[in-house]
Amino acid sequence: MEFAKLLDAEGIPPATAALAMHRPAQATTRNALLDMAASEPALFDLYQSTHARMPEATLRKRGLMASFIVRGEGEAVFLGLYAAYVSVEKATVADLKAHGFAALMDRLNAAQRHKTETLVKLEGRAIFYLERQDQMDNLVGRVIVALPGGRTYMRLAETTPLEVLELRRTRQITPPIPAWDQLKMDRAQLQTLPRDWAITLRNWPGIYLILDRDDGARYVGAAYGEENLLSRWRQHCAGEHGVTKELKRRNTYDFQFSILELLSPNASTEDVIAHERSWMDRLGTIEYGLNA
Repeated sequence: MEFAKLLDAEGIPPATAALAMHRPAQATTRNALLDMAASEPALFDLYQSTHARMPEATLRKRGLMASFIVRGEGEAVFLGLYAAYVSVEKATVADLKAHGFAALMDRLNAAQRHKTETLVKLEGRAIFYLERQDQMDNLVGRVIVALPGGRTYMRLAETTPLEVLELRRTRQITPPIPAWDQLKMDRAQLQTLPRDWAITLRNWPGIYLILDRDDGARYVGAAYGEENLLSRWRQHCAGEHGVTKELKRRNTYDFQFSILELLSPNASTEDVIAHERSWMDRLGTIEYGLNA
């Protein structure tokens, strides 16, 4: 089934709607936007209220937008149907600040080594007022579609073959956290974690590995007590350089975190330290790694 049939079923002629297929190139930007869409929809709507020249022209003509954001490999999740009205024709930096775009740019830049999002890049664009429609609201976070080919992200609904891959029973905009033994993340991902991922990591005590992707050096650590893995990993990435003797010489943007072993929440400190030491011994991170 194609998405156009869902529009038809709601009495919406596909020829009246544009499809916004948001797919930012940076994974960290994508994660931040997914979290916004799930927990701060007003902030996400601010993000999608301006567009480059060609997408802007399409939205002006249609005035109705079905919004999606890429969520996994080759797929996107439906975020809602909006009526779009131009509220500012050619925005100045002052207009953008008045609408709250400065805070949005700060949020999108938070996890980047080099800031890329600036208000100047948005100057001269129209700002749309987006009014969420009740129609199809029951499908938000439930409809998963296949990304269409091509690079254009603002499409015409009647000419875009948008295959529905899944109709989920429950709403879930952000993807589920991977299994603990499949999980890998870096500093940027840690700083743009979806809230449900953060809650899970906050409840997981364990032994973890830091891989410095610059040269392959490794560090073994233990996380337990308040906030568990989430707290410890964020401590490691609090600044541009690490927090232990050896890690202080290294750039945290190159760190990759993974879990070697999950521990019981009731494990004693002695047990945790014993497990940590065992992993250090087996991986040789005292003699040859970063646990010196």
